[in-house]
Amino acid sequence: MLIIVYIFSALVVFPSLLTLDRSEETIWGIALTYSSILIFFTFRALFACCYITITDTEIIFINPYIKYYRKFSFSDIARAKISSGGTYADKFLLIWDNKDKRFYKEIALVDGYDLKEIVGIFNEHGIEVEKDIWKGYLK
Repeated sequence: MLIIVYIFSALVVFPSLLTLDRSEETIWGIALTYSSILIFFTFRALFACCYITITDTEIIFINPYIKYYRKFSFSDIARAKISSGGTYADKFLLIWDNKDKRFYKEIALVDGYDLKEIVGIFNEHGIEVEKDIWKGYLK
């Protein structure tokens, strides 16, 4: 999606700015504002790209673009929730530890059809999983 936005910007938005009957300062201001917003959303989308790796004893969150790595032991997890919707990612995983501390991470790189297996793994470890997900993935 980012590639499409950048191509659209290069072919439509920025050339359209050159045809405006405005002062040079106004055109530069619009271009810089648009570019800033585009860069912000690009970084935000990259932060949402996370997948998970599950071993026998732990779950690991990995973002290959920003070199993010965080792991949780199943014995430390009290409950979890899989949720959907949002601007940057279509899936989220919320984890509460035994001290009721919450961890929230987008898992945009996890295929929706893998969610049923992930819920099964959590259930095997005795962890309750709330399912607030759409498209029939967890039915």
